[in-house]
Amino acid sequence: MRVDLPGPLGTVETPRGGCVNEARAALYGDAETWYTARRTVESVLPLYAQDLKRDRRFTHALGRWADCMRSAGRPYASPDDLRRKRAAAVEGMPDAEADAFDRKLAVTEATCSGESSLGTVVRKLEREYRAETLKPYGDQWDTYRKMRLHALRQARQDPLS
Repeated sequence: MRVDLPGPLGTVETPRGGCVNEARAALYGDAETWYTARRTVESVLPLYAQDLKRDRRFTHALGRWADCMRSAGRPYASPDDLRRKRAAAVEGMPDAEADAFDRKLAVTEATCSGESSLGTVVRKLEREYRAETLKPYGDQWDTYRKMRLHALRQARQDPLS
């Protein structure tokens, strides 16, 4: 199976046969159609990610998030910055101490995400930018959504068989 991805992303391929594709066919209805739709839809993020990150609504929410984190004694510029620095912070810590650190950090991050509306803003922008980017791929987007719903119905009707 071969899919030409949107924009300058190139082409991806996968074998047609095998048990994985049999399972995909059983779950989604048609393995090749699913593969084409999924790879097309899921590959558009790089086409708009930089525009989303420059969007003033995002930068404003991110600034509020960073201010909240700084006020809580966690001076991270972004969630990505937090994840990078978190790894270094827990390196060498005993497991129990690292777990306690992670729990406190998670609570602080969740609190700041809520107070800054960062998560809500990102989800809204993601839908907006993805919809615009996917306009030329409307058929694949419709197919992707329909096949995901089909798979959900299949999984509910026949779990583990």
